Amino acid sequence: MIKKLTMCMALFFLIVFSFVQVPVVQAQANDDPEVVYFYTPRCLECQSVIGGGHSDDGLDVIDALRNDGITVTTYNIADVNPLNRIMGTDVGRIYSAYIWAYDVPDRIGVPIIFAGEDYYYNYDDIREGYDQGLIHASAQDPLRDISGYVPDDLGFFTLLFMMIGGGLLDGINPCAIAMLLMFISIMGFTKKSKTLIVITVSYIVGIVVIYFAIGLGLLSLFGLAEESFENFSRYLYIFLIGLFSFLFVLTMYDFFMTRSQKYENVKNQLPSAIRNFNKRLIEKMSKLIEEENGFKRNFLVVFIPFLIGVIIGITEAACTGQLYITAIAIVMENSPATGVSFYEIFFILVFNIAFIIPLSLIAFIAIKSRNVMSISNFVREHLSWIKLATSVFFLAMIVYFLTLIL
Repeated sequence: MIKKLTMCMALFFLIVFSFVQVPVVQAQANDDPEVVYFYTPRCLECQSVIGGGHSDDGLDVIDALRNDGITVTTYNIADVNPLNRIMGTDVGRIYSAYIWAYDVPDRIGVPIIFAGEDYYYNYDDIREGYDQGLIHASAQDPLRDISGYVPDDLGFFTLLFMMIGGGLLDGINPCAIAMLLMFISIMGFTKKSKTLIVITVSYIVGIVVIYFAIGLGLLSLFGLAEESFENFSRYLYIFLIGLFSFLFVLTMYDFFMTRSQKYENVKNQLPSAIRNFNKRLIEKMSKLIEEENGFKRNFLVVFIPFLIGVIIGITEAACTGQLYITAIAIVMENSPATGVSFYEIFFILVFNIAFIIPLSLIAFIAIKSRNVMSISNFVREHLSWIKLATSVFFLAMIVYFLTLIL
């Protein structure tokens, strides 16, 4: 009886609910439509978006969107500096997160607007999106969540430590030390320590200036290539892995040769032709200083060593530049901005400052002791440890760039 009663009640409620209309929840329009706009002040396309550049009617699309009730958050990706990186407010990381979240190809840059599930880039696309109401329609949907796409970079202080360590390691490179000691020995014609210090400082400054210029040139070159070729970074990292693998094997071979004191078998060093060229250059320049007197001599004491430093910096770059190009690639990978930014320049400058610290100390000791040969012998005796440290660095870089690719 109870079972039948229960079945009857269930049937009753089923019939009743079959006539009840269940309200359908429809998607509501976004009460606060929002878009995000990335730009750089010097970009011609970006200027067109705000009514300048090659805009025909001078319409400021960003202001127009705001007047239409859309919240526009703007980011200048050129506004990047190390302080912002420390505070965690750098624009570059936000920009990278949007690029990854929306799966934007590498070749696409600013200006770019993110709205809802869509993005609009370059002036023509943005203007068309505005004129046809596409941006307005996209903005009705919420922006994608970028929290899971924030780049996991090395961090400011980790990168700073790497640049200092890399610069110091490059500063004890046998190629750089050998050229420095050769320079001091040939320029040691003067008996005045102060004059020799001025000559040596000018020489080291020349090296740093040309090294810094080379670094900026490589940053610009890599930046242009990254904008022009899709997946350029990936190909660069593959190339670097191959290069560092070769250098690791070569440097480990040198380690075993120097441990056995078979210095004539060392492979990773300046070719004899370049060493002889540098020696002849220093000898000729030193004679020019010796032959002059008065103001002209004082001028040459500063200018000629600086010029020698520039030339030698270029000629020995093939040997000392191995760690340098590594530093540049790491800085580019962890830079929060596109193109050559202050952030990248800062770290390249740190590397160069660290690079001259060992050279400056060695030069000071050599000048004060007037015994270049003893320092040369000391470096020679510890050359195996320098080679080992360099090979470990190359191995670490192989692992680092492999993780980036994988």
